[in-house]
Amino acid sequence: MREEIQNLFQLINEKNLTNDFNAMFGEIFDTKHNQFTLQENVLLDYKENFPLEDDIEYRSGLLKLIASFHNIYGGIIVFGVRDEDFIPVGVNNQFDVEKYNALFSDIFNTNIELIRRNFTIKTDEKEIKIVAVLVPRRSSVRPAVAQRDYGQIVKGNIFIRERHESKVASSRQYPLIFSQRNKLYSETNQDIVGLQYSAPPSPSTLPTFVGRDNLFLSLWEWLLVDKKPRIYLSGAGGSGKSTLAYEFMDQVAHNWAGLKLRNFENLDFVTFVSAKETELNVRTGLEQKYNLRQFEDANSLFRLILTSVGGEDETDLEGLTREDLIEKLELLFDNFNGLIIIDDIDALSRSDLDTGEEDLFLLASQAQKAIKIIYTLRNDASYAKNAALPVPGLDQNTEVPEFVDACCGLFNTEMPNAAQMSELARESSCLPLLIETIIGLRTNGSSYEQAIRDFRDRGGEAARSYLYQREYEKLDEKGKGRQVLATLMEYGRALNFDSICALTNSTESEHIRSAINETANIFLKVSTAQDGTTVYGLSPSAAGFVRAYSKRLPYYPAIQRAVEHFRKNTATSTPKEAATISKAEQLLRSKHFDAVVTLANELEQSDTVLVNPKFMSILGRALVQANQADLVKARDLFRSAANFGFDDVFMFRAWYHAEKMSGYRFGEAIQVCRRVTDNQKYSDRYRSEFSAKIGECMSTQARSIFGADNPDKAKLFAEAVVHYAWAMHYAESTNELDRSKTLDWLSRAIYGYISSAGGDFGVLLKAFEEPIKSGLAFNSEISELLQLSMSGAARSRDLKSLRKSQGTLSGGITSITRAAGKRFHSNVRRLIEALEVAKKAFEVHIMQLTG
Repeated sequence: MREEIQNLFQLINEKNLTNDFNAMFGEIFDTKHNQFTLQENVLLDYKENFPLEDDIEYRSGLLKLIASFHNIYGGIIVFGVRDEDFIPVGVNNQFDVEKYNALFSDIFNTNIELIRRNFTIKTDEKEIKIVAVLVPRRSSVRPAVAQRDYGQIVKGNIFIRERHESKVASSRQYPLIFSQRNKLYSETNQDIVGLQYSAPPSPSTLPTFVGRDNLFLSLWEWLLVDKKPRIYLSGAGGSGKSTLAYEFMDQVAHNWAGLKLRNFENLDFVTFVSAKETELNVRTGLEQKYNLRQFEDANSLFRLILTSVGGEDETDLEGLTREDLIEKLELLFDNFNGLIIIDDIDALSRSDLDTGEEDLFLLASQAQKAIKIIYTLRNDASYAKNAALPVPGLDQNTEVPEFVDACCGLFNTEMPNAAQMSELARESSCLPLLIETIIGLRTNGSSYEQAIRDFRDRGGEAARSYLYQREYEKLDEKGKGRQVLATLMEYGRALNFDSICALTNSTESEHIRSAINETANIFLKVSTAQDGTTVYGLSPSAAGFVRAYSKRLPYYPAIQRAVEHFRKNTATSTPKEAATISKAEQLLRSKHFDAVVTLANELEQSDTVLVNPKFMSILGRALVQANQADLVKARDLFRSAANFGFDDVFMFRAWYHAEKMSGYRFGEAIQVCRRVTDNQKYSDRYRSEFSAKIGECMSTQARSIFGADNPDKAKLFAEAVVHYAWAMHYAESTNELDRSKTLDWLSRAIYGYISSAGGDFGVLLKAFEEPIKSGLAFNSEISELLQLSMSGAARSRDLKSLRKSQGTLSGGITSITRAAGKRFHSNVRRLIEALEVAKKAFEVHIMQLTG
């Protein structure tokens, strides 16, 4: 390496930016030709001028350069020099160090202290000013990471200097980034000599490692910064957990000399051990025994660690008890710093064997040296969630193309086109192992389309079994996990939570929530629908496996029937179902509610009538009125039936009362009523009835609030008045309803409003505006009732309150007139006349009181 670069590195490390130009740049400046002789490199960059105030592109590029120097060795930026020929051209202004210190801190959330020096170069013609800025080498372990977008800078970017360029770092550069960087890279020793190292061959079939930059970053920060002694890499089979752990171990081992742990010491040993039982051969597409399995229980794991990196002889450990082995591990951990990777630890837990995790955790936590342990496993480490790092499939846009390219090179086949790439990513769920399997099938077929078809059928059977069978068998047989998977497979598209509850005929939503949590990481694809709700679909790569195993379930015919009902959105019934429903209806009409419940309890779990929405409705109505009423189950049945698209006014009445009897769940009760009021298929009679029920809910809520002159109480009463007005509006078109009761309820709501509003009619009249725009009409009965109630409030002797009432009435009349416009003026004519009369009453009384 050139001596000049070494001298620059020494100056940067010493932060020695002297005022003497010759001392700084004499050996890299040719005075005869007035030209710098050292080209841009990992420590040096030339800039012809400073960024203009509005040039965010240049300014962000300069910040990127500063970050790239800071993250590696530090560096020097010389302003006033052309970077194409290194000739000084000079600058006129000054570099604002404080401004860039602050801007860097804002973008990267990292404090930096740039150092500036001005130099004058004398040429034959004139004196030229150049400015040198020293960027210090980062002293913290964590690199500077962009915290927000800014020009060329994208949130999450880590910049590094590589030769003469500033680049976004990848996992390949992380060993350098997290090293001490007190020597230039070409001087560092990339060898495991001096490190106690033990590892089997890499589990990867590819010669190169692709992507996973964010996961690598988390692992490096955990190793060197985090206090937690262990971390779990968890994810679906085939997601690349073992390969990731191995590649990280390899990076650490080959760069160990430049790394410092939290105790400021180097690693002494690194080992990778595996309990993996089987592996998938991507060339043959078959599952096979893993010949490099190294331990099968906790004791053999402890012996393996001691013999691989602890200097123990295997024969000396034979016959030792568990306590003896733990004592030897404690001695090892108290004297040496180490990194241990334990692959596929759940191979032991799946066999109900002790994994030794807690023993190792306690030893590592209490050790006098730094011991770090990485586990890989398929299922979530629910007992150590704060120490878990999920390993998902590859990123479809950034990692899949690169990984496919590497696979095509391995299998010596052509790259897929864009459409084939998209289908390959979808079918494989972006899992590396399945991508390899499909490309392996391509080498034996005529096209990628053929390979994907083969994978869906017999060709991918072994791969799917390898990835999913053990997880499927672990699902709780008494739970709903398998039923949820079968339902999603049969339906074929993503469903929201309520729909899944309906299709599985679940009366307890918590069971479905548990099932989703149990299956989400392995089998499901979770996404957000256009309306913002979370939906759950079967992962395409798991569909073939789930399809084969679901058909073996005893209740699979009921699932098919439920999906059929759901798709048709009707309550069609088979003859057998119709007979059961007819019997249940007869019992319900004769008020034998307990008999309906008994009938349902005697049915087989697989009976398809249980997922018939009409039967759900009948059973729910019976449960509301049975001697042993089950309101929770009734509500769930009603919700399931409604999710199927079944709507029946008798069901909604019972549902409303179930909510009312369950401690008056106002929000839920109102939602039930809206299923009728917002549905134009129902007659005005029913819409009037359920509008009044909403008014009842609002009034009851308002009366539960203590105290007068309460704005929340007044608002609820105002909403109640609106809904009672709608009830009267719908009742106008039918002679079947007695409107006197609704008028009585309306009168009480108006009185409640007046007594709690403190003379302010604005909230009530404001509440009328939107309904008026929707066509709400005020007949003479409502208008007269409002006039009498409001005029009665004019008898008050509180002048301030009277004036408030007069003013809000006046403003309300104007707003209502505007809301109605010409289209609905006839609907509010009587109301406006009544309000004018009420306003006049206030005006007269105010005149009387003021003389």
